[in-house]
Amino acid sequence: REVLRAEVARHKNTADNLAKARNLATHATRTKSQSIAAICDEIRMPLNAMIGFSQIISRELMGQLTDERYRTCASDIESSGRHLLGVVDEVLDLVRVQTGDLELIDTEFELADLIEKSCMATSILALARKVELVKQLPRGGLMIRADQSRMRQVIVALLSNCIALVGSGGRVQVQLSKTAAGEAMLLICSNGSTVSPERMALAMEPLDGLPSGQGIERLGIGYGLPIARRLVELHGGKLEVGGPKLDESHVILTLPAERLV
Repeated sequence: REVLRAEVARHKNTADNLAKARNLATHATRTKSQSIAAICDEIRMPLNAMIGFSQIISRELMGQLTDERYRTCASDIESSGRHLLGVVDEVLDLVRVQTGDLELIDTEFELADLIEKSCMATSILALARKVELVKQLPRGGLMIRADQSRMRQVIVALLSNCIALVGSGGRVQVQLSKTAAGEAMLLICSNGSTVSPERMALAMEPLDGLPSGQGIERLGIGYGLPIARRLVELHGGKLEVGGPKLDESHVILTLPAERLV
């Protein structure tokens, strides 16, 4: 009996230590995330000022420029500033989804229309990469209830990364359908992809979730893919990657039946 008591006490002590370690890790993660968010907020303020001043110069709001090169430089500053601001916003989104501070604002909207607009937004990138972008959307549409701006963020991120990771002359096909289980399924097939399905799946993981040494090489555009996965999960959906061949990857976004109207 004494041996049994000692064994129970040992297991209880181990469980207590594990709980303390988990709480410490959670607290450390939240503290780190809060610090990153605070730094990003500090960066945003002067960055917005830089963008604003560059707009004033390039648009000659305070007087005419005598040399056209000044206008070009100001435009380059504005473009670079907006790119950096987009990266900062992505980092903030990643922090919010990891800490659970991001809230969804659900509305009813037509998913096919949103995909159509997202394809238009990424068509310039496809043209520049010489990638064929093909859409196959249901005629009757598909009404869902979700956070429209976040879903647009997800779809644009997926399309942008698929286009960016496809070689010149490749093809990206977008298909929307309703499954037999009543779910909404978005399938993005990338033919001629320069990245295998396994590496595409790896690109969806946040840097701190990658195995040691693999976080150095970043695939895709910014942090769009890790954020997209978390946003889909917040909607109760799934984001999966597969593919029958090394040069063909399939990204499958599934939203649960309760999200359909």
